[in-house]
Amino acid sequence: MMVDQGYLKYEDTIAKHWPVFAKNGKGSITVEQLMRHEAGLARFSKPIPLEWLTSENIKKNKVGEIIENEKIEIPEGYTRVYHAVNRDWISNELFRRVEPQGRTFGEYLDQELCGKIL
Repeated sequence: MMVDQGYLKYEDTIAKHWPVFAKNGKGSITVEQLMRHEAGLARFSKPIPLEWLTSENIKKNKVGEIIENEKIEIPEGYTRVYHAVNRDWISNELFRRVEPQGRTFGEYLDQELCGKIL
């Protein structure tokens, strides 16, 4: 939706919209690579504490800080490693930086989709 609405492009680097993401050699990772599971961030070196997963704490950049400090990890011989859950955390952080109101995925879905259905 954010691409369709013109807030970002698949070929944009994530760092274009989230400059601190570029730490530890991540500056050239594109939105497209993230969506194709080619960002090299399939797992995080630290767990995300459950209490950090509220909208309030996400907006305080609690999850973002973990992601910002991660390093790319791509096993030799691979270009794609499935980012089962981490892609969602990374894309949520990117989403809230380009979404005009700074909302999280959850807030956006609740306010713009699910909340309007009920």
